[in-house]
Amino acid sequence: MQLLGSFTSPFSRKVRICLIEKGIPCTLVIEDGWDINTKLHEINPLGKIPCLLPLNGHPIFDSSVIANYVDGMSSANPLLPQLSLDKARVRTFEALADGLLDAAILARREKISRPSVEQSEKWIERQISKVQASLQFLSHSIGDSEYCHLNTFTIADIAVACALDWLEFRLPEITWRTDYPNLDLYFSRLSLRPSFLSTDPRKANE
Repeated sequence: MQLLGSFTSPFSRKVRICLIEKGIPCTLVIEDGWDINTKLHEINPLGKIPCLLPLNGHPIFDSSVIANYVDGMSSANPLLPQLSLDKARVRTFEALADGLLDAAILARREKISRPSVEQSEKWIERQISKVQASLQFLSHSIGDSEYCHLNTFTIADIAVACALDWLEFRLPEITWRTDYPNLDLYFSRLSLRPSFLSTDPRKANE
C-alpha cells in the first residue's frame, strides 16, 4: 500500500499518524500537488494530497476519507467511537481542524504566491479570522481535557494537533501557544507520542 503525499503537508501527516497508530505498514511516495505532471494528477482529478493506493482497489483521496478507511482496516487502537453521536462529535473536531488548515493555507498561499502589490489584504484577513475563530472554539471546547472527546485518543486529536503544529511551523505569527495556554498544554502532551515525533515536518530534510 502506498500513500502519495509529502513530509510537510498536515493532511498527509494526519493520515501517516493514523497508519502508525493503527500499526498498518504503508510506503510514503513524495508527490507535489502543485505540479500537474505527476502520477498524482493521473489518479486524482483534484490533484490533491494525500491519496492512498490500496494493494487492490481504486485510489482513495481526501484525508478524512482515508483516515476513516484506515481506522476500519484493523480493530486495534480504534480512532473513532462506535456510537453515532460520539463519532459525529469526533469527526466535527476533525472537520474544524481541516477547515482551519484550509483557511490558513489559503492565507499563506496568497502571501507567498503573489507579488505584494497584488495581494488582497481583505482576503488574507478573512482567512485568518477563520483561523482565530477556530482556535478560540477549540480552546473553549477542549478546556483542560487531555483529549478532544471522551477522554480518549481519537482522530480528532490527530487532526487538531496536526493543524496546531502546522500553524507554528508555517505561520508562527499566529501565537496560539501564548494566546491559548490550554492548547499549548494539550498539544505538548500529544507531541510526545512516537507517531507525532516521527512525522515532525521539521525533520523532513534531516
